Amino acid sequence: MTGPYNRAVLVRVSLFGDVSRHLHGRDKDHGQELPAGATVRELMAALGIEPGGEPPLTIAVNGELGKLDSPLRDGDKVMLVTPMEGG
Repeated sequence: MTGPYNRAVLVRVSLFGDVSRHLHGRDKDHGQELPAGATVRELMAALGIEPGGEPPLTIAVNGELGKLDSPLRDGDKVMLVTPMEGG
């Protein structure tokens, strides 16, 4: 059975800062397939990233600030960044 509820979406993911350790040999900017209707939280789980971890992450979806419950659509570009330190 096919339909909009069981199709996958492909998002582009970029990880920066400490969170890039979750790449595990993948490209810094890679595609991640998720079920239709997935959120940023589900993307993070698929990458092995703890959503409530420390330090907190900055989330961007298509260049706009995102949240853990932001829905993802096919072709979205997601960036996850840990805060920078120094001065």
